[in-house]
Amino acid sequence: ESNIIPNAEDNESSVFFHKMKGDYLRYLAEITDADDERASVCREAQAAYEQAEQLAGEMPSTHPTRLGLALNHSVLYYEVADETEHACSIARSAFDMAIADLDQLPEASYKES
Repeated sequence: ESNIIPNAEDNESSVFFHKMKGDYLRYLAEITDADDERASVCREAQAAYEQAEQLAGEMPSTHPTRLGLALNHSVLYYEVADETEHACSIARSAFDMAIADLDQLPEASYKES
């Protein structure tokens, strides 16, 4: 974490590494039995995903990394934090923004998104 994230070469890499950190912490929270420790790890995962989302705001809404981030962040809320409405809100927002921007994409990017 202290070596990779600060040395990311560009914004996309930084988003990706923060997302990976959130993913790792989400997986850890999923297997943690103690409620207080699980809540702490969940907060750390939320912070990593939120940092990635801040940085991802500079990326197109249809970018695969940005869409994957939104999906994984929503899984954290759905599976770990048991906040299904918030999870659905995150996923729906990313989906709606991407759908609105699909018409502006070149065909090669359209297929990827």
